Amino acid sequence: MRRTHRRWGARRIVYELGRLDPYAPAPARATVHRVLVRNGLVNPQEQLHKRVYKRWEREAPMHLWQLDLVGGVFLAGGRECKLLTGIDDHSRFVTVAAVLEQPSGSAVCEAFVGAMNRWGVPFEVLTDNGNQFTGRHTRPLPVEVLFERTCREYGITARLT
Repeated sequence: MRRTHRRWGARRIVYELGRLDPYAPAPARATVHRVLVRNGLVNPQEQLHKRVYKRWEREAPMHLWQLDLVGGVFLAGGRECKLLTGIDDHSRFVTVAAVLEQPSGSAVCEAFVGAMNRWGVPFEVLTDNGNQFTGRHTRPLPVEVLFERTCREYGITARLT
C-alpha cells in the first residue's frame, strides 16, 4: 500500500486495512510503522513533525486581559447561564469570573468594571467577536456597544480575535 500511495503513513494504512476486511483484526499503528521502517519505506526527512508550541505572552502583568463568555452551564433548576472569564495574559491570574443569567452587554460591563475596581485597569483587552464585546459587525451600520464605550472611557485598547 505504501509503495502505491507514497503519502500514506501508518495510521492511514491501518485504516485502509480495516476497510478491506472489517471482520479481520487490523494491526496496531506502531506495528505498521515498524514494518515501514524495516523495509525502508519511511524517510525521516519526509515526515511532517508537529510544530513545537511556543506560548506567547505579554512582557508584564496588566498589559493584556483576555475575556471570554462560556456557555452551557446549567443551574440546579435547569436554567442555562453563561460564565464570563478573564485572565491576565502574563501571569495567567484570573481577573474576572462571573456567572451571568443574561449575558447582556450591561452584565458583562458590570463584571468587567468590578474586576478593574478590584485589580486595576489593564492596557489592553482581548475578546472574541461576540455582540456583547463589539458592534463592528452589526448591520446596516457598525455601532459602539457598551463594552467598547467602557474601554474607551478607561483608556483601554480593545482587541478582537
